[in-house]
Amino acid sequence: MASMHYLSMLSLRLEHAAVHPAAEPQLMPETLALIVAFVSLLVVVVLGLASTILRYRDLWQAVAIRDARLAAMINTASHGVITINAQGLMQDFNPAAQQIFGYSRDEVLGRNVSMLMPSPLAEQHDAHVQKHTNQPDKPIGSHSREVLGLRKDGRLIPIELTIGKAQTPSGTIFVGYLQDISERKRTDAQLRIAASVFQHVREGVAIVDANHNISEANPAFLRLMEQTRDSCIGKPLEALYEDADLPPDTGKLWKTVATAHYWQDEITLTRRDSSAWVLRLSISPVLNELQRPHHFIAVASDVTERPGLEAQLPHDALHDAATGLPNPQLFMARLGSQLQHSQRKSTFLGVAIVQLSPQASPATQPTAANHDTAMAWLAQWLPQQLRSPDTLARWQDHQLALALPGIQDPAAWLHMTQRLAQTLVEAQQLCQPYGIQSLQLGCSCTLVPVGTAAELVERACADLQPLPASRPPTPANAAQIKENP
Repeated sequence: MASMHYLSMLSLRLEHAAVHPAAEPQLMPETLALIVAFVSLLVVVVLGLASTILRYRDLWQAVAIRDARLAAMINTASHGVITINAQGLMQDFNPAAQQIFGYSRDEVLGRNVSMLMPSPLAEQHDAHVQKHTNQPDKPIGSHSREVLGLRKDGRLIPIELTIGKAQTPSGTIFVGYLQDISERKRTDAQLRIAASVFQHVREGVAIVDANHNISEANPAFLRLMEQTRDSCIGKPLEALYEDADLPPDTGKLWKTVATAHYWQDEITLTRRDSSAWVLRLSISPVLNELQRPHHFIAVASDVTERPGLEAQLPHDALHDAATGLPNPQLFMARLGSQLQHSQRKSTFLGVAIVQLSPQASPATQPTAANHDTAMAWLAQWLPQQLRSPDTLARWQDHQLALALPGIQDPAAWLHMTQRLAQTLVEAQQLCQPYGIQSLQLGCSCTLVPVGTAAELVERACADLQPLPASRPPTPANAAQIKENP
C-alpha cells in the first residue's frame, strides 16, 4: 500500500511555464520505488517471523502442558504403565509398576521387558513384538488377559495385562497397562471355599437382608424347614416360624440382634408328618464400615436328638453325694425340658421347694451329719409319695426341689399341692429326731404364665411358708383354699 501511494505521487508531474535551468536535481523515480519496495518487504518479513515465533511458542507451551498432564496421569495411575519400543526395550516405568515388580525406574529403563516375565514367556516375547512391528496396521486388541509376572525377589504374581500399540515418527511403541490381581485371586478362592461350605454344611444357613427377608438359603436350611427355594426366597424370616408352638418374639429378637449382635433360642416346630422337633436358631448381623447391619446370618440346626446332660457327664457330676438326688444342674436341665414339653402339650408344670428349718435352741442345733441324715431320709421317703414323672432334687443345703409335670387344670394343681403338704406334715414329725423343727413349702405353676424355668423356681422360693404342725385342710374344705391358692 505504501509503494502504490508513492508511485502514484511520482506519476504526477507539475511544470512551470518558464524553464529554470538552475533547479535542484531530484531522485530518479525507479530508485525511490525500489527503496519503498525493499522497506515494505522488510516489514512483511519481520512481521512474518514474529508471527511464526509466537505461533511456535504457543505450540511449544501446548506440547509442554500435554506432556506434563500425561506424565502426571501416568505417575499417579493406580495401574502399572510400561512403554517399550520395537526392540522390546523399556522407555517408561511408572511408580505403580515399580510397586508391582519391586524394581526402581533406573533399574529397568533401557532393558528388555522380558526380564519381568517368567520362562517360557520371556523367550517368546521378542518374537511377538517383532510380529506386530512387521504388521503396523494390525491391531493388538483391547481385551485384558491374565499373565504371570516375575518380581525382583523371584516371586510370581498374577497380573491383568492390557496392551496398546501406536505409530510414532521414531517407530512403533507398545504400552502395557498392568494390575496386580493377587488380592482378587485370594478373595475369589475364599469366596469359592465359602460357597462350597455354604452349600455342603450340615447346619441350615439363611442370608437375611436388612428388611428381614430371606435372600439366600442353603440346601440344609430348605430341608430343615421343608421349603423349596422359590417358596423361601423373599419371604420374611419370622414367617417361617409362625406355626411354632411358641413363636419367637420378633420385636425382641431384632432388638437383641441390634444391641448384642447375637441372638439364639430354641423353637419347637411340627413337621408335616405331625412329629414335633426342636430347632436351635441363632442370628448374627453382618456389619458395614459404619458398624450398621446390612445383612443377617441365620443358622438353624435340629437339636431334637441331642444327648442330655446325663449322657454327657458322669453320674457323680450330676448327683448329690449325701442323698444321691439330682443336683441343681441336672434338675434345671430336666425342668427346662419338661417346660418345653408342657408348652407343646398344652399342659401345666409345677415346682415345689421344701426347706428344712432347724431347731430354734442353739443346744439342739443339728450337726452336719444329722442334717445330711435328715436329707438322706427325705430323699428315700418322699419319692414313695410322688408320681413316676416327678423329679426330686437337692436344691441347696437346706432345700429340696420338686418338678411336677402333667398338670391338666387348676383343680388338679390344687389337689396335688394339698396332697404334697399333707405328706410333708407327716415327714416333719419324723425329722424332729434329727434336729429339724419344721418344714416350709413354696409352690409355683405355669397356670400363671412364666418365661423360663429359672423364673418358675424363683417364684416357688418366694412362696415359702411354714407347714402347720397338724394335717393341712383336706379336700373336703378345699373351697377355702381354692379362693386363695
